[in-house]
Amino acid sequence: MTNKLQQISEDNQFDIDLANLYYNEDTFTDFSDKVNDAIMEEEIIYYYKAMEYLKENDASLSDSLDIASEYGFTTEQLNSELLATLLYQQKLTEQWYEIEEQVKELFNN
Repeated sequence: MTNKLQQISEDNQFDIDLANLYYNEDTFTDFSDKVNDAIMEEEIIYYYKAMEYLKENDASLSDSLDIASEYGFTTEQLNSELLATLLYQQKLTEQWYEIEEQVKELFNN
């Protein structure tokens, strides 16, 4: 199972180490919860890294500002690290949704 999870992560360039999150007694729901928790723990720290990430993925800041607005952040709370982290977490969540069914099949076999 861990080898297959590792392969799914690599094939889909998913930054979360699925194999490391898996425990033998996990149900798919347990595992999915762990993946979602791991996504929410991901952060982009340091101003330079945040600015580079935003420049490459959301130069206009429109996507990251929309996400921040959805979460109820005020302009006083915003900074490049927060915006980059929110955008990155959304990207990871979207990637997880794309591979979730593939992972679920592993649990059903």
